[in-house]
Amino acid sequence: MRTQNRMWRFMGVIACAVSVVGVAACGAEDAKSSPTPASTVTVTQSDVPTSVDNSAATEAATSADAGSTEAAEASAPATGGAPIMRFPGDANVNAADFFGPGAGINGYFFQSPSGNVRCGIHFDNPQLPSGCQALVSVRSSDGVSCRNGGNSVYSTQLISGAAVSKCVNQPVFVGGSGNPGQGTVGGRVLQYGQIISSGGATCESAAVGISCWASSVGFTLARDRNDTYAPGYGQTR
Repeated sequence: MRTQNRMWRFMGVIACAVSVVGVAACGAEDAKSSPTPASTVTVTQSDVPTSVDNSAATEAATSADAGSTEAAEASAPATGGAPIMRFPGDANVNAADFFGPGAGINGYFFQSPSGNVRCGIHFDNPQLPSGCQALVSVRSSDGVSCRNGGNSVYSTQLISGAAVSKCVNQPVFVGGSGNPGQGTVGGRVLQYGQIISSGGATCESAAVGISCWASSVGFTLARDRNDTYAPGYGQTR
C-alpha cells in the first residue's frame, strides 16, 4: 500500500512537470503569433549621440571653400578690370589749357581722341558735378539704360562721393567752340596717357575709355564700357 502511494505521488510530479512545459510552450507560441506593438519614437538631432567629431571635417570643407575662392580671385585681375585710381598729384597736363565755356557755364572741358566721350570738371557753379557723357555707349554697371541719341545719352557723374550713371538730354559736359585750344565742339582732346586734375576730380584718357575719380570713387566711360567704382573697389596706385 505504501509502495503504491509512492508510485502515484511520483506520477503526479511527472504530470505536473509536463503540464508546466506545455504552458511555457503555449506562451511562446502566443508571443510569436501576437507580438506586442512597438511604440513610435521621434528622434531629434539633439537626441542622437555624437560618436564622430565633425569639427575637423567642417574645418576642412571651409578651408577648401576658402582656397577655391582665393584661387578664383587670384585668377582675376586685382582691380576687377578697373583702371588704377588716379589722384591730383598724378596730373601730367596743365588744366588751364582746357578751361573754357560750355553750355552756358565755364569749366575744364576735354574729350577722348575719338570724340565719342566728352567731359567737364570743376565748373564755375559748384552745384554742377564733374562728369562725362558719350555719343554712344552701353548699359551701365548700375543698370541704367539710355537710347544713345536725342534726349537720352549715357552720362556718369561724380555726385556727393558716388559715381552715378544717368541719361542726359543736353550737352552738360560738352565744351563749346570758345574752349581754348580746340577746333571742334567737345573741348581739347585729352590724349591717351594724359591725366588732368582740377577741383578735386582727376581724369585719365586711355584706350579703355576716359576714367575719372574723386573722393575714392570713379567711373570709366567708353563706346563699349560704362562702369562705376565704389570706394575700396581694389584700386591701387
